[in-house]
Amino acid sequence: LVGELPRALLGRALAAIGKTRSPRALAALAAFLDRNDEVDAAALSHIARAARWPGAGPPPELLSRLRGMLGAPQKATREQAAVILGTLRDEHATADLLELLLDGEEGVRTSARWALEQISGLSYRADPRRWQEWYASELRWWQYEAPALFRALRSEDRASKVAAAQTVAKRRLFRSDLARELLPLLHSPEPELATLGCKALGSL
Repeated sequence: LVGELPRALLGRALAAIGKTRSPRALAALAAFLDRNDEVDAAALSHIARAARWPGAGPPPELLSRLRGMLGAPQKATREQAAVILGTLRDEHATADLLELLLDGEEGVRTSARWALEQISGLSYRADPRRWQEWYASELRWWQYEAPALFRALRSEDRASKVAAAQTVAKRRLFRSDLARELLPLLHSPEPELATLGCKALGSL
């Protein structure tokens, strides 16, 4: 259907979808991407606004397309894609955003840094080396330390649960996955553990 719309109507269709505030709006707007530079720019503009709506749930296909656009030849496209991914806190875009910290365009570098700050909750300013070191450290933690800590969170040993929760709460990569591991603490019959779970989730 999108491909059949006359060019003159595309802008109106984008604006109409963008005003709906429907949970399906992001998916509908994503259907307009990858047509041509002009339509992509207009669609990204509306997607950027829709991404700020409370509870906006981006479809995986949209996130995948946006990550691909981080390598687009157009400066504006790279900037817009980075900002949207940051707004949506797409943790799986982290590696691609790190590469943009070395982009030849200052606006792209600034957008990538802003997106990384939204995703991680950290601020290393315009220091690509520091960001890369953080990312490598987080990946090592996920590979070598996270499995044992997640097992401790599910164990019956209270001291192990407390220590694991305190450690997990300090990490900043894949925070949605960390939150899922901490969530069961909220249902603990022990008030102290439930409180600890609330604090740990709040710190992510």
